[in-house]
Amino acid sequence: MRRMLKWQLKRLFVLCTIGFCFISLARVLIFLNMECKTSIVLKQQHGGSNVVRVFSKTEIEAKRVPPDSAHKDEQGNAKSGNEAEVQETTKVTVGPTVPANTVPLFSDDVINPHPYVFTITNSNACYTGRGEPVFLVLLVKSATDESLDRMQIRRTWGGVRQLMGRRTLTMFLVGQPPTILEQDKLLMEDAIHHDLIQEDFLDTYRNLTLKNMMGWKWIATYCPDTAFVASIDADMHLNLHNLIEHLENSSSTNLAQGHLKPTDKPMRNPEDKANIKWYTPPKMYPEATYPPFLNGACYVMSNDIAVQIFEASMHVRFLPWDDVFVGIVLKRLGVTPTAHNSFEQFKRLKRTRDYLRAFSGGIATGIGHHRKGLDSKVISVWDYISRMHRILDSFETVAQGA
Repeated sequence: MRRMLKWQLKRLFVLCTIGFCFISLARVLIFLNMECKTSIVLKQQHGGSNVVRVFSKTEIEAKRVPPDSAHKDEQGNAKSGNEAEVQETTKVTVGPTVPANTVPLFSDDVINPHPYVFTITNSNACYTGRGEPVFLVLLVKSATDESLDRMQIRRTWGGVRQLMGRRTLTMFLVGQPPTILEQDKLLMEDAIHHDLIQEDFLDTYRNLTLKNMMGWKWIATYCPDTAFVASIDADMHLNLHNLIEHLENSSSTNLAQGHLKPTDKPMRNPEDKANIKWYTPPKMYPEATYPPFLNGACYVMSNDIAVQIFEASMHVRFLPWDDVFVGIVLKRLGVTPTAHNSFEQFKRLKRTRDYLRAFSGGIATGIGHHRKGLDSKVISVWDYISRMHRILDSFETVAQGA
């Protein structure tokens, strides 16, 4: 009798285990199916009638509406007719039109509207209960799927709120992801960290200018009193100590500084496969050269310029290359960008001492994106440099008091 009961219990346990495994497998398959097949409905205007097409996530990458294929009105201005609606969520705009070369480079009229609205704002991020002003806001351009980059930045320089007696703030700029599940992840991430800024355009490479202008719009609207604003890519490591020290010794007005590109030309060769993503036909940008601009990896601006960028951008012909576009906006504002090569370093980093030399000597260093996990060398070198700065600061404090 006992043997029979024992055998029945073992059989029940095995059946329960198998059932649990099947349920878990089913949940995983359902999740993967939703992740890969959640679709976006793209509404395209065609002569007043809506043509609705449904794309899978993989088709979105291949069939997104390119910026230069949208329609224009009779004056040649870009329409905001290309829109995407995420199922069961709010509408998401695919992106702007690249204007025809009949549109002037500058105009007193609005030739480059920004009809996008904030979906994640964090409007109070710049203000504390003590009313302490922010010395430096860091706007990090980040793709929606670069969560490990954001995590690494928060663990290092982006997690700093007070340094050398100066208040700093790091905010991440993201667009709309192609699926509802990814948007839910972003909302959950922001609920924890409160450091995302998002508008209702799709997060694509061709929309980097929109992402950048969204950041300057946020500065002008919600953080107009900050002394300086830096724009930085998510694959850069920042020596915040060196940057603050540099800014304390820089002009507080009329400053636009970074790695200067003084005489770059548009990429005209469609056969150049290595640089095809920057292909710029004359109909997109007819001028022979770009105005001087700061390479987008890392640059900084003083408050008086930062709060004007967004408003001025609407009077400048659209270009999808965000750093070049900012250079054109600076030209309209009459601002001459200046060079400082420490804002951008790309060095061969293998050993810990390579990281230490690069990080301690410059302001921003390219380290690449994080796809598998956090970089322990970057974190350990950041911790070491921060510790050394704290020791030096304490010695200086003692010396001043003596």
